[in-house]
Amino acid sequence: MKIKKLTPGFFRENVIYLLLLLFISLFYLMPGSFDSFTETMPAVEGGDLIEAQTNFPSEEGLKKLFTEGNIYAIGLYGIGILLILGFIAGIGMDLVFIIFKLRGGEVIPRSSIMPEAGWQVIDVVRVIILYLFFSCLISYVFFVSRFTFVVESLVVKVAELDELSRMALSLSISYLLILSLLIYFIVIKYKQKMRVLGLNVRNFFKNVFLGAAGYIAFIPLLILAAYVSFLLASFFNIGPEENPLLNVFQIEGRPALLVYFVVCICLLGPVVEEIFFRGFLYKALKKSFGVLPAVVVSSVFFAWLHMTFIGFLPIMVLGLLLAYLYEKNGTLIPSITIHIIHNSVIVISVMIFKGLGS
Repeated sequence: MKIKKLTPGFFRENVIYLLLLLFISLFYLMPGSFDSFTETMPAVEGGDLIEAQTNFPSEEGLKKLFTEGNIYAIGLYGIGILLILGFIAGIGMDLVFIIFKLRGGEVIPRSSIMPEAGWQVIDVVRVIILYLFFSCLISYVFFVSRFTFVVESLVVKVAELDELSRMALSLSISYLLILSLLIYFIVIKYKQKMRVLGLNVRNFFKNVFLGAAGYIAFIPLLILAAYVSFLLASFFNIGPEENPLLNVFQIEGRPALLVYFVVCICLLGPVVEEIFFRGFLYKALKKSFGVLPAVVVSSVFFAWLHMTFIGFLPIMVLGLLLAYLYEKNGTLIPSITIHIIHNSVIVISVMIFKGLGS
């Protein structure tokens, strides 16, 4: 176990990051200073979003829509059937997995030897601090530049964007920023190659199949975790939180923006998140604390950042599966595959419910 002690030398080494943390704290403690900037940003134009639908069809209505060939009703029944089949298959796969483990066998093939990370847990903290700092800095620059005229034209253009377009821009900047920081720490600071994260395409299709099989095995656990979460939410009288990213699928008449969000949620997001949470965070935790604490802590942090009470337990269980597969297989391909499948299922379900509600 390698943990850096809090010595005077440690504080001297990280004085810049401590100052950045102070700046970030002050930024978030004084949100009123930037209200005038946010007020210049127009709300989403009328008609861009559909109000939440309350006229979701009844069971009889769904049957009628299905017989009439309504694509959304057919899709809903299709997902229901696949979920039932996946649940049954998942139970069978979980039983086989347990039997193999009890007999001392190994079900998950190792595709690559996982090299040790050169970075430490403190480097993960540094990346997070830098990410928050640059995010704050970008917001601050857009605010003050209206008075310096340095990038006034850019600010005006950004200010003219509606809420959904700004969300798309924010996603793009976030992905680019986190990947840039990881490249700096891994390649430049620690002189390692990015494939140390587990970006290995050897046995690519076998690992994709492993990820798909892993997701099927995960379905019973997902349903159980979701059921427990809804019970806890009912007990504490907590309603489902609104997810602004999923609300973008209420867009009408803007196919290009809709396609971009689908790509972000179903492809770019899973890739970037797996690179950070499993490839970077998990490996640093494993180096300092061992496999089991790293699996648990990275999964809890993964779920916590998604900021949802009802979804916390299912997302944490998903994180446990992703970290376990990463540890056993040695590459990120199965984890990325599962993440892509999971997000795609959610997006398709949201679109179906939206179509039925309208």
